[in-house]
Amino acid sequence: DICFCTTDYIKAKLLPFNKRTFKVHHGFSGKFSKQAIQILEGIYSNQQTENRIKAYYIGNLDIPYLDIDILQCLIKSHNDIDFVFVGPYQENNLFYQTLSKYDNVYLKGQVKGEDIPNLLDDADILLLIYKADMYKEQLANPHKMLEYLASGKVVVASYTDEYKDKRNLLMMADQRTQIVEIFNNVKANLDYYNSMKMMQERVRFAKEHSYRQQLEKIESLIFQHCSNK
Repeated sequence: DICFCTTDYIKAKLLPFNKRTFKVHHGFSGKFSKQAIQILEGIYSNQQTENRIKAYYIGNLDIPYLDIDILQCLIKSHNDIDFVFVGPYQENNLFYQTLSKYDNVYLKGQVKGEDIPNLLDDADILLLIYKADMYKEQLANPHKMLEYLASGKVVVASYTDEYKDKRNLLMMADQRTQIVEIFNNVKANLDYYNSMKMMQERVRFAKEHSYRQQLEKIESLIFQHCSNK
């Protein structure tokens, strides 16, 4: 009777078979950390207590989408940054074999979903470094992006199609060759990219896409287009 999807790519494939096809953005669980709430309220004091910047990636560390070559380049050229990876991995796979040898790499393993918001509080930069040139459609709208944005922290990302018109929310590369330059720029201007104004924009976007909000959109579309069923 009706179809829902999360990217324009999927919508284009479904429309020839069902004109009642609608794109609805991913939903956010709505679980904000204490820090994120302080950002929303404008009372968060972003004072870095340590000299070292922390860049986080959270997710399955053995997925084929991760651009390990670019990650290795960033890790090797930034000895003054701690790169923290959170998620499951196998020691005999490429990720561990390539990146675990660096002194500024920290592997936290798998954590519970409810622990992620508090983990992200510790980050200065969040990473979404994927092989977007090879898997553009599959990586058009990663669900973790909303979790990242809900922390308020700046996101350095490979090309992510569903955010191409939301450049105010993240620092996104259109081409793989731009990622290192973008990361260097963010590092050099971290106070700007993690300013209260920019962090609030990110947290508000996540809040506007809560599960409740998205379910209300779906309910409204069903009512409009299937009310005679």
